[in-house]
Amino acid sequence: MSVPRVAPGLIRLNLLRDDAYGLLIPISRLKTLSFRPAKYLRFLAWVITGLKGGDIALLCGRGRQKPVDDGEELTDGGIYQFRHDRAVKGMMSTAINTVGALTDSTSGDPNVERRDPKFKEGLRTRDVFCAFTRKSAESCQGAHIIPFSRGHRWLEHIRLNRPHEGMEGVDVRESDDLRNGWLINALLHGQWKGIGILSTPNPILGMDDVPSSDKFPIDANLHPGIRKPIDRRFTLQWLGGNEAQMAEEGHNIDAAFSSALFRQDGLFKTAKLKKVVPSSFLSHYEYAATAIKVWGVEDTSEIFTSRQRVPKAMPLHAMGPSKKTNPRKLWTMLAEGSKDLASSLNGKKKAAARKMAFVTLERAPSSSDDSEVVHKLVLQFSNCNTKVAETQDERSREAKSSIVGWIAGVEADS
Repeated sequence: MSVPRVAPGLIRLNLLRDDAYGLLIPISRLKTLSFRPAKYLRFLAWVITGLKGGDIALLCGRGRQKPVDDGEELTDGGIYQFRHDRAVKGMMSTAINTVGALTDSTSGDPNVERRDPKFKEGLRTRDVFCAFTRKSAESCQGAHIIPFSRGHRWLEHIRLNRPHEGMEGVDVRESDDLRNGWLINALLHGQWKGIGILSTPNPILGMDDVPSSDKFPIDANLHPGIRKPIDRRFTLQWLGGNEAQMAEEGHNIDAAFSSALFRQDGLFKTAKLKKVVPSSFLSHYEYAATAIKVWGVEDTSEIFTSRQRVPKAMPLHAMGPSKKTNPRKLWTMLAEGSKDLASSLNGKKKAAARKMAFVTLERAPSSSDDSEVVHKLVLQFSNCNTKVAETQDERSREAKSSIVGWIAGVEADS
């Protein structure tokens, strides 16, 4: 596939070895996003594809490639290649699902769960002011990292497909979880599509790789009770937008939170970090989606998604013993918390369900408990009609302890 010439003032980053997909990025904007633009390109490759390792090379013509160090200056009009063994079409099952990520947030799942009125209230308690501009909470709105319209199934899809080792907020399962949101002023919320929240440190970029603006300093008199963490940054960056917008709303602004979330040494309290601090895992995903929205130059509908396990909605139906040995239906029964489950599972049905349970538990990470794995199975194999998602999820959670007990009982009987 031939690669088009790159206009002056831009660079192209190819994410696939066969040049099937790339980003066109203004050099001037790159220089405002990181002190090390070449290293930032490596970050973009990682956050979009989910692939660890690899490097960036400058294409020099006649098939020659020159490896690029993180501290090198970028070549105006240059074409850069992300080099990785798995960076080919159809191989990147860990890449963001662009079909869903690029869909307008108002056109997602039409049957999403109902909004939790406590979501904004919780964000006001956590952020106190606009997390970035320090404007009063009265002028702010609750903004979701992964849009509310995606529903809880999309959160589970992300968790199942994306690498998340060492990241916080991987276990977010509900759209209105505080870790999936920010309190931001209404004007900024209206321009959210061109904005990314960069979480550092991450596997590529450190905190010192990213500029910091003092446009909205924390004034102890005007902004009592908030502070910034000392060991991490959540930085608002304009990937799209123009200079006027950046000057008005701020660029490279770090988030601040209620002082109640911190220990005396400036680190987040462990309990708060696990329950309310924004998810770095989800922030990376949305940053990648924003980068593709703003800079992507090719159709991605068949490039990054062919091997992903995309969740599919299935209609609800009356639950009862299946006439055939069908593990999926058995797990649907688990999700519904059927009281007749034990009596309906006998012979081949019981063996099929037991086999699925044991295989799944065996493959689960050592840090996962049985209830978490069962909840994953419930979401994976159960009905996902979100008109009744709230009721179904509540019933599923209530059933988890009895389900795990049943699995243990089956094992004891075998």
